[in-house]
Amino acid sequence: MIVSAMLYPGQEGFARGLRVFIRAAVVIAIWMLAVRPLARLWLARFQRREQSVYGTDVARAMNQMPALRGAAESAWIQARDARGLRRWKKFLVRLVVQALATKPT
Repeated sequence: MIVSAMLYPGQEGFARGLRVFIRAAVVIAIWMLAVRPLARLWLARFQRREQSVYGTDVARAMNQMPALRGAAESAWIQARDARGLRRWKKFLVRLVVQALATKPT
């Protein structure tokens, strides 16, 4: 509103600024009151449907997180002799090898 009032002095600038403000408030209200709840319902329904398909895979992956964190620490220490992007490359290669070499639980 302030910018519009500065660009168009007088009553016209204030009216333009007020229209822009009201339009933005209406868009935000529609988003908060209609779009967001509908999106939440849709995502919840999608999650329930997919949980039956991928639930065991997700549970297994979550159970392996502590082991993966330990492998990442080990790989980072093993890659300490390199610097910059080379260290990241060496770290990622070692992490993948360690993750693939460990027996899943």
